[in-house]
Amino acid sequence: MAITKNQLLELLYTKISSTKIENVKEDVFRFVRNQNELEIWSREYFKTLVENIKVDK
Repeated sequence: MAITKNQLLELLYTKISSTKIENVKEDVFRFVRNQNELEIWSREYFKTLVENIKVDK
């Protein structure tokens, strides 16, 4: 089943909105060398990343 770019983006935005970013940070903290890099992680940060996704048809 194929989905459109808009459907993909909507799914990602929905998931980001329902995710507790602090929990995600805790999950990956031990795998990141410089934990200060996690400070930028927020819902807004991930939504901005989604906006930059390029989809090939």
